[in-house]
Amino acid sequence: MNGKKTALVMMSLGLVLGACEEQSKNKVVIGRKSNPECDLSTDNLVGTQWVLLKFNPDKSETPDPKTRIKIYEEAGAIKAKYTVSSFSDVYTYNCTRVKDELVCKEEPKVKDWCQALVTGGVECTPESLRAIDSSLTDAQIKEGIEAATKVIDKYRGTPNWDRFVFNNNNLGNKLQGVFYLRVEKRNCRMLITDHYVTIYNGKKVEDSNPVGTNPIVRSDKELLWEHCTDSTDLVAMKTPEFPKNEKELLAGICVPNQQCSFSTGEDVYYQYIGQDARVPENDCKYSFDLWSNWEPLKKGLVAQEVDVGRGKKELRWQYTHQYDTRGTPVLEMVRYKTCNGKKEKVETSCNLILVQ
Repeated sequence: MNGKKTALVMMSLGLVLGACEEQSKNKVVIGRKSNPECDLSTDNLVGTQWVLLKFNPDKSETPDPKTRIKIYEEAGAIKAKYTVSSFSDVYTYNCTRVKDELVCKEEPKVKDWCQALVTGGVECTPESLRAIDSSLTDAQIKEGIEAATKVIDKYRGTPNWDRFVFNNNNLGNKLQGVFYLRVEKRNCRMLITDHYVTIYNGKKVEDSNPVGTNPIVRSDKELLWEHCTDSTDLVAMKTPEFPKNEKELLAGICVPNQQCSFSTGEDVYYQYIGQDARVPENDCKYSFDLWSNWEPLKKGLVAQEVDVGRGKKELRWQYTHQYDTRGTPVLEMVRYKTCNGKKEKVETSCNLILVQ
């Protein structure tokens, strides 16, 4: 009896090993193995861009350009544009290589650091500031201490002092963004670790941003790297007419936090209702580019010039679009004016809607 059991066990083991060998031939291998042929490195990232690899509920993986990084060189220094998974913001970081990692940090906010030190019970001095960042220059320290002292003196001894202390001395007070890029050789892919720096009770603390530590993949697509400076004046409307007053605006505007959404296939009427470059200048031409979810949608569109009465003219920056899939699409409008042959950016506006 025992001999039969042994034979069955050995037969089962043979089947399992055979299946594993067959899967290996077809490159479907469970578990992680090192990749000796991986040539990915943090040495040659300048000129590349990366997006987060998003893990879906069905265990598939999708590149997500909402979280994107662009590594470039400026005046001999390595820099990065990084969105921190924001739908509208693009931040600039200064990068250095530390061993096998690329470490990227935002510009130091010395004034804010100084305020955090003082409200945390530590004197703000060149020594205490350099304990946070040893690369600070004398000029940065001098300027930061002087600016912080003025603000601190304004609040110290007033009824608002306790609130000032709380605002400056808490773990959620994000004082500097920092991220680390390294190669995961096992899967031959790049990993990002996204942190922020704060100062709490006089001590530097690093904590994780929502992106955390996750894989990123290289992207060769054209992606938007403009920081959205205006997220209120580009509106999505249910009606095609430009709103002439607040009543018409409220009647037609559709925003998610007011429980308003669009259906797939429904017309979305985007209108810029702000004042910047609303009145055309003589001998100037106006155009705009549109980006949907940070990828090109339409470029070189012309702003419409309309007569608003009494000999006055205004520009209409508008576009109608339909979405085929559900979600929360982001549209960004980059507006330009060209005067005397010189083209310059006016502003970048953005809008997020809900499509159900």
